[in-house]
Amino acid sequence: MLTSVEATTKLKSKLSTLTAFITRNKPSVVKTDREKLRLNEAIFVRQCQLAFNMVDSAYFRRMCQNLINIGAKYGNVNASDVLVRRKMVHADIVKLAESAKNTIR
Repeated sequence: MLTSVEATTKLKSKLSTLTAFITRNKPSVVKTDREKLRLNEAIFVRQCQLAFNMVDSAYFRRMCQNLINIGAKYGNVNASDVLVRRKMVHADIVKLAESAKNTIR
């Protein structure tokens, strides 16, 4: 049978492990990679003549998160192997519009 001191020590150890699991550090992106991404975002907005607030869009961020998740799952993937071309985007937008029209009717 455990003494109260031993039981307390054992409980603290379990809580410490649980706390470490819950509050584990997220992977940190190094400064040079963050700066490179920041520059690429600026170039993307400039070259595509997009509104500055586009980078704050929940949809843009969701797409970026999806790309990060794909990279985490499959490793270093070429963007051309994942992203679709403009004709496919156009076709998908037409389908979304038709679906929205049918929902309204």
